[in-house]
Amino acid sequence: MTAQPKWLKQAIEKSEGIEPDRRADVLVIHRSAEVKISRDGDSKTHWRRALKILRPSAVERGFLEVPVRDTRKVKNLKGWLIRPGEETRLLDKNLIVEISGEMAAGYYSDDRKLGAGFLDIRAGDIVAYEFDIENKDEFGAGHHGFVFQDKDPVVTTSYKVEIPAKHKLHISGQNLGPVTFQQEKRRYRWTSGYLPYREDEPFMPPGPTLYREVVVASYDPDDSEERLYKTWEEASRWMYSICDPPATPGDSIRKTVGDLISGIDEPLEQLRTIAEFVRDKVRYVGIWIGPGRILPRPAEKTFHNKYGDCKDKVALTRAMLAAAGIPTAPALALVGGVVDSTFPSPFQFNHVILAIPQSAVPSLDRSLRAVGEEWFFFDPTDERTPFGSLDLRAYNTFVLVGSEEGEALCRLPSIKPEQRLRRNTAVATLNPNGSIEANVRITDYGAYADETQAYLNDIGEKKQTEYAEYLVSDCLRNPVVSELQIVPGNDSLSISFRVTADNYFAQVGELYLLKADFIHSDGSHFFGDCDRTYPIWLGRPRNIELDITWKLPTGWQIDDSPNDIQSSCAAADITGSLTIENASLRHRWRLHYNGDMLPLDSCGSARTFVDNTRAVVEKRIMLISNGSTSND
Repeated sequence: MTAQPKWLKQAIEKSEGIEPDRRADVLVIHRSAEVKISRDGDSKTHWRRALKILRPSAVERGFLEVPVRDTRKVKNLKGWLIRPGEETRLLDKNLIVEISGEMAAGYYSDDRKLGAGFLDIRAGDIVAYEFDIENKDEFGAGHHGFVFQDKDPVVTTSYKVEIPAKHKLHISGQNLGPVTFQQEKRRYRWTSGYLPYREDEPFMPPGPTLYREVVVASYDPDDSEERLYKTWEEASRWMYSICDPPATPGDSIRKTVGDLISGIDEPLEQLRTIAEFVRDKVRYVGIWIGPGRILPRPAEKTFHNKYGDCKDKVALTRAMLAAAGIPTAPALALVGGVVDSTFPSPFQFNHVILAIPQSAVPSLDRSLRAVGEEWFFFDPTDERTPFGSLDLRAYNTFVLVGSEEGEALCRLPSIKPEQRLRRNTAVATLNPNGSIEANVRITDYGAYADETQAYLNDIGEKKQTEYAEYLVSDCLRNPVVSELQIVPGNDSLSISFRVTADNYFAQVGELYLLKADFIHSDGSHFFGDCDRTYPIWLGRPRNIELDITWKLPTGWQIDDSPNDIQSSCAAADITGSLTIENASLRHRWRLHYNGDMLPLDSCGSARTFVDNTRAVVEKRIMLISNGSTSND
């Protein structure tokens, strides 16, 4: 029988008798990493992974994929497949391949993937791998991270770090409650026993914020060249030192700027003209190869090529604005993650945007969503977001502005609910046979308008009618849309159309049930019980309003009572009303979300609010006909 290594045998023994949650795809039997960091920042990490496949649909989880590049190599890879009743099988060296990393139009990288696995993995198999990663630190970042658990159940997991003499270790982590920490001189160790399956819950925070993980960085406190910092101001100065030289304007840039702003004297309009030129006329092409991962290319080169990635486009924008006499600064941002404000490092970020001091543009409208306390921000990479706005994911996140003097970490402005408003209005006619005809207008304001306009630009004019049908398709069966009009306004976008559909109401005996809101679907407001694990997040800040007037068939009566509702919790509130007059009824409600995260002890009030919201959105009206039927 092929021998299994001692660590794998022990891991399998510890997993015996464990019955993981029936919803789990895999049982992680063992996950560990041991990192040894050298004085120059290079490192060697010994990885061990073993998991049991629980479902046929999860067999791909048994394959190994490891990012590699010229400075990050995998060595000594071994693998085992353990199947009940059969001999342990070793990984065939012919099934270890290196493939190109993600490539797409506008994105190029020297990242690759080393892939390995067994060809006939089945549910019930245990698959294990052991390997080393040798990493050469190109920029002295010295960052290492380890995820103990995302959501899969884990039997044993550990992370060990050994640092050089005289070095110190900066430690940052999240959700480490069940993880034990020990330190012995220069050796640091985190361990945990069984971590049960983490079930998805309604209104839970975004996934990455829930990982149990630790991030560390080794540094020499006496080395002035070390690129790990005691303060954010030090990180800001280093970032500025590499981002500012490429932002120097040359003759070509100065001439183009002169032509662009000829006759424009107002600094704000000069800023807008130049910023939109770079955003729209210079294509985004990400080239993450070698030093180009970190260092911006010279502005003149990007200007000549008419393409560049985020840091290149920011450098070019800064150079052009410098030619116009407008001061700027680069700003590091993180898209799709959470910045640890206690960990001063520019290597936490993955995106670069532009920061302009407000004093440089006195006429700047302070109500613009991209205006913070001291800076006005602009992203020349994002072709879909208008001047004065930011990508929705960016608001209220930390950014690091680079300057020669050093800047503290600051936040991008928060999006306010009133800056993201959707107003739904409709006049609908209900026919005796159950069909409806309605004139609908959906008007988005602020950030909602930005999002909708970007989506419409992506799908093109031919599919805009399909989009209007989609807006009501959750409630109306086979809706037919006509007379579509899309009208942009001042920070708004209005979509109006006529829609018809059959078989809208439900018949129960002599009564007919009419869903008062035919725009918003049922089931999107289910909260569940309050035996929760995670905090409660009702979503990003927004306001949503609805106003529908129904015209009923002649002689039909409403067998219902008008009612108003008001409900709130710490993160949201709703007001709703139903009014009846003759043969018509009017259904109105307004939802307000402030975007706050609620702790577990707010579960009761949050659940009551969600239940009340569902009652408003799913409101059914009882109608009595005058003898007509749905077949008339």
